[in-house]
Amino acid sequence: MTDLELIMYSLYIAETSVKQSEERYKELIQKSSHPVFKGEFYSADCSKTRLKDLYKDQSQLLDITSCQFVFHYSFETLEQADMMMRNACECLKPGGYFIGTTPDARELIRRLKDAEDTSFGNSVYRVSFESKDEFPLFGCKYDFHLEGVVDCPEFLVHFGMLEKLAAKYGMIPVYKENFASLFEQRIKDKRNVDLLKRMSALEEYPAPRGKHLVTSEPEAYREAENKLKELHNAGTQAKQVLTISKDEWEAITLYLAFAFQKISSPLEEEEGAETSHD
Repeated sequence: MTDLELIMYSLYIAETSVKQSEERYKELIQKSSHPVFKGEFYSADCSKTRLKDLYKDQSQLLDITSCQFVFHYSFETLEQADMMMRNACECLKPGGYFIGTTPDARELIRRLKDAEDTSFGNSVYRVSFESKDEFPLFGCKYDFHLEGVVDCPEFLVHFGMLEKLAAKYGMIPVYKENFASLFEQRIKDKRNVDLLKRMSALEEYPAPRGKHLVTSEPEAYREAENKLKELHNAGTQAKQVLTISKDEWEAITLYLAFAFQKISSPLEEEEGAETSHD
């Protein structure tokens, strides 16, 4: 029987981030008493560079690839989005998965339509479009600001086009869910609740003595307050609930999670065929 081989490729456009990832990998090797997976680390623009050409073993097939919160940058042009999808999918084994997260175009447009002008947001995030009516398949730019983290142009991802690009590389969609419904589904599993606690992803309401809530806005924790009252009315002795502020929730639910599965070889051989804009 052949031993299972584990290998991880870490790729990102920012060289500093890649170096930090490699340092964490080296620390893992030093601390582990058992052999760890192989690792290769590259700094590259995944929307403009064919990553397979960088790998030491270009015949290596993968079980899963992951792209978190960055695929939308490739939707500046068809060529960039196609290269990004190619990099995500061409080395997958049949049955392998490409998983990711990206801004939810439908939710972005819904909030834009509800806004008085071409901008919307709250104390945590702000989105500004150039138009309320024109949404080209590629190059649909908007400015996104996330407090203390991000302030840069991004591009709308038309999910139907994402599916077409994936199909070109033998992929089918198997999962797509906005973060709001994803949370509602997964929070029912105690293991996920425990994970959120370990990650300190939620805060206690009311705040414990000596600590402060993220915001002092009166409406920010209305849902948490109502939940606490509901628990008290049900006869429980709960003194606190785990939650996040309303503004943080609105920022989080701008996103969706997706998964594609490899079912065949690419629909078009290596070079050549163009992707339709229809």
